[in-house]
Amino acid sequence: MGKRRYTTFLVLLVIASLIASSSPYNRVEAARTTALKMGDRAPDANLVDLEGKKVTLPGELKGKVIIIHFWASYCCALGVGGGIPALEIFERLYNEFKGRGLMIAAINVGQTPLTVKHFVEKAKVSYLVLLDFDLKMTENYGCLDKRNLNIPQTFILDRDGIIKYIILGALGAGTEVELRKLIQNLI
Repeated sequence: MGKRRYTTFLVLLVIASLIASSSPYNRVEAARTTALKMGDRAPDANLVDLEGKKVTLPGELKGKVIIIHFWASYCCALGVGGGIPALEIFERLYNEFKGRGLMIAAINVGQTPLTVKHFVEKAKVSYLVLLDFDLKMTENYGCLDKRNLNIPQTFILDRDGIIKYIILGALGAGTEVELRKLIQNLI
């Protein structure tokens, strides 16, 4: 019972820090349109990496704790934490936990490989970067509805592909510490 309360506390703390660090409008829109919820099995999607290799996510990574982060380069250009700062946070977490079964997949939403490659090189990303050209995965995960693209959003899956945590909006101050705790609970 104590561990469950601690996990609930951490989730609420992450949500509170995220609300404080981003626009209330974006967060309300994202919360309203998220198709998947905690406890759902993450659906598979076929994407390509920056070299053009096809990857099925999360299917090919089963058995690993997976962070799926939907982003676009203009999030960074607008000063929102979905761009370079988020990519750098995920890089530090990946380097810390990859040996213990963590995989991170940064899903770029609808941008050209050249644009994505520029941002990835600038952030020195070594984890998986995938391109969602047709926006199918973005839509299936509830990050896109008829009129709104609701990114950034982050989904944390356990080793069985079950969504354990969803972070709506930009990563704010303190998010890296909280993400580290969430990852440690799943590793």
